[in-house]
Amino acid sequence: MRRYVIALGLLVAAGSATALLLTSSPPELEEVVVELLPSVSPGLSAAITETAPKNTGLSATATELSVPVVGLSAGISELRPIQTGLAAVVVELFISPNQPPECDVGGPFEKQCVGTTTTVQLDGSASSDPDDDPLALAWLTDCPGGFFDDPASPTPVLTVNTSPGCSVVCAVELTVTDDDDESDTCDTTVTITDTSTPTVTCPADATGLDCPADTSVAANGSASGSDTCGSVTISSSDVSVPGCGFTETITRTWTATDNCNNSDSCDQTIATVDTTDPVVTVDTTPIVVTDSDCSGEEAVTLPSAMASDDCDGTLAVVNDAPIVFPAGQTTTVTYSATDDCGNTGTATVDVTVLFGADIWVVASKHTVGSGSNPGSTKEPLVGIEICAYDKADGSCARVTCGGISHQHYECIATTCAPTNCCTTDANGECNLNLPPGDYVVISDDATKTTLPDPLGVSASDLVCGEHKQKHLQQIVKADGKTVPGKTTRRTGSELLIIEPEYVVWDGTEQLYPFVFETVGDWTVTASVAPPEGFVSNFDSLSTSIETTIESVQFTITEVGSDLVPTGTTFDVTHKGRREIIHSQIGIFLTPDYARSRGFDVAQLRGRGLIRERPVNQGQGDEHRPR
Repeated sequence: MRRYVIALGLLVAAGSATALLLTSSPPELEEVVVELLPSVSPGLSAAITETAPKNTGLSATATELSVPVVGLSAGISELRPIQTGLAAVVVELFISPNQPPECDVGGPFEKQCVGTTTTVQLDGSASSDPDDDPLALAWLTDCPGGFFDDPASPTPVLTVNTSPGCSVVCAVELTVTDDDDESDTCDTTVTITDTSTPTVTCPADATGLDCPADTSVAANGSASGSDTCGSVTISSSDVSVPGCGFTETITRTWTATDNCNNSDSCDQTIATVDTTDPVVTVDTTPIVVTDSDCSGEEAVTLPSAMASDDCDGTLAVVNDAPIVFPAGQTTTVTYSATDDCGNTGTATVDVTVLFGADIWVVASKHTVGSGSNPGSTKEPLVGIEICAYDKADGSCARVTCGGISHQHYECIATTCAPTNCCTTDANGECNLNLPPGDYVVISDDATKTTLPDPLGVSASDLVCGEHKQKHLQQIVKADGKTVPGKTTRRTGSELLIIEPEYVVWDGTEQLYPFVFETVGDWTVTASVAPPEGFVSNFDSLSTSIETTIESVQFTITEVGSDLVPTGTTFDVTHKGRREIIHSQIGIFLTPDYARSRGFDVAQLRGRGLIRERPVNQGQGDEHRPR
């Protein structure tokens, strides 16, 4: 490319100038460059504003200028041939005076507040100069705390203090200046708005508060809030929906409001519940009364009761007591109160109606030594169960077991339902509370440890209001064999004659002990009348007793008996009064002994005269399977 420069140095005033350039043939003329030298008149400058040639396809541009050029236009006006191979290019330059710049500040600018400070992107890049002079920019602002990152930039960033937290309206001003110090000023508004809602965070729900509960803000927490442009105010309001009783469900609405009244809300649920039973207050001391008229039932006056509830206050109390209470039973009366939420509190009182009569039972064990006038010791039978069974006509004892004698005790104890039972205390005593009637009193040890054989005594004609005393006796003989005893009682002070209920024969010789227990001065002569085939070592034995226990003992030998009970006679004297008492002692045989004597065991068993009775030699106790 061929490049031609036209230098203009003597321009003295506005107007036009023409320069002529001789050059080679037109096809080689591609660009004309006009250069203005510093000699251009002061106050004027030049620039090529139109570069398209008028008459040719050549171009002219203003490059490599040494001084500012303003308002200069140029064009190739003609192309003059000079001679063969040469041409003249005529360049016309038109020079005009400087024109002032034009300010364009942009805007107005709007921005959403984003925090304690907010930045705004300004844009004055639309400012211009008619002469295309370079411009100097200067920004000013009255915005609070405002500053520019570059106040000379056409697109500076303005930072505004928005910590007050609401809208800010302020101004920015732009001044543009060209090379001839001519300037233009313009301004616009900057608006920073706060339309964003603050954030609010509710405290946790409280939905299981036992009534009465503290539902206050202090007890259940406050909401917290924040806002990007400032502080917030927290407030709350409650809507309560009643539940059962005095329970309620509260919707507590928390609201956070910023300085521009933007707000946001959340809900906290606070619910009280009543899961606590009312408290029923009543005197729960067991009530014990007696069926005094032996009617089988008794009216009982019950204590009054009251109930309170933490949520509902005082409540009504009801109970399930019958109109009259059955005798011989303990009835549990339940008092109850139910609150409005369906919780029920209870308290109970036991009401026992005793039968109108009693049998006081004393159970004792007598251990008798050797000899005809042996010593003996007495101790209570502790912890044994004693039961009273109906023995009236048609009773289980008579119908099912066939009778009420000692042969039937075990059947009665294992088959029939007792009317009442008791357990002996440390003195071997217990009380059987019973309705009037006829009874047989039995104690049976299923383990056969304490009682190898049942103990029993008849108690007939128990009447309303009566308190009978009965004795259950066990005798341990000198040979270690244990037999049930029976008691004959005489008063006038008191005499107890204790003799075996029966004797089990397992050998040809057996001991027949008798124990006498007295209160007062008694003389007793005991005699035995063995049946045929038995002989006694004594016809009679006598002893005097004064408020003590004495015993006598016979030894009877079997020499070929008829297996009938042994008759006993007691000649009793007390304070000059004499009485003859007759009794008898039953007899049983073990199978082995019966066979040794030539008896038919099956026949004897059918008559109820056989006892299977292995002997625990180590303990001296005898056991028989049930």
